[in-house]
Amino acid sequence: MATSDKSNARLRSATDFPKTIESFDPSEANKFYEEMRDCLIFSNRSRSQLIRRNEEHKQTILKVKTDFDHLQGMISQLKKDKESLAEGNQKVITALELQIGTMSGHLDKLSSAFDSVSDIGNASQQ
Repeated sequence: MATSDKSNARLRSATDFPKTIESFDPSEANKFYEEMRDCLIFSNRSRSQLIRRNEEHKQTILKVKTDFDHLQGMISQLKKDKESLAEGNQKVITALELQIGTMSGHLDKLSSAFDSVSDIGNASQQ
């Protein structure tokens, strides 16, 4: 808490200082000058730190944007791969359905051939 009070003492409004020092003796004027100089030094350090932090945050934002764009690209690629895989699976399913249809047709021919052979066998037994 003491450091907070000390920091606040260093950051003082311009209205806290007299507008003129004509009525002060040189030691009081010098005291105000030193206080103002200390406040200015502290303000400049604080400003420099803010500028550095701001630049660091800008760099971090650029990195995050780059990472986001990279992830977005990976998601797009994954989506394309998924669609391609689904299309490939659909082609395989269609080919299997055609093959099943063809095999069903062959089985129907075989079944009718056995039926006719069966009819011949039944006719010779009678």
